[in-house]
Amino acid sequence: MAINFTYSGGNYIYNGSKAGLRDQRVWNNSVDVLNSWKNVGDITDVPRAVYGDNVSNGSSFLIDANVEKGDFLRLQTATIGYRIPASVFGKTGITNLRVYGSINNAFLITKYTGVDPEISTNGDSNLASGIERNSIPQGRAFTFGINLGL
Repeated sequence: MAINFTYSGGNYIYNGSKAGLRDQRVWNNSVDVLNSWKNVGDITDVPRAVYGDNVSNGSSFLIDANVEKGDFLRLQTATIGYRIPASVFGKTGITNLRVYGSINNAFLITKYTGVDPEISTNGDSNLASGIERNSIPQGRAFTFGINLGL
């Protein structure tokens, strides 16, 4: 049996996907824009909608309303296997048999609202800033197998 967890804490990520969905240009938005600033005195972190404005929106310029904590705990890999004793097979010629199963990316615990706090649109170097925009999350994979010795 083998289990591998990964954890990250204290980092911040710019949720560019959320920025795009809260975009001020009034196109393909999420329901968050219903809470946008409309009148003097409104208190909200969603900027007001400006039809056709390609400059002053959360997608063009980074605004702090789209920055989120990127803390997470992920079960990266888990493997379990069982070796069947050779005595079970008698004189069949089988010297050993092992069956196993494995899962990658079993679960992710985070308060980050984007697809994956471990994905960066700008690459994975230490100098690349933590920006996630329309990214594809890490996939979950299941593996089952048999090792047979003759």
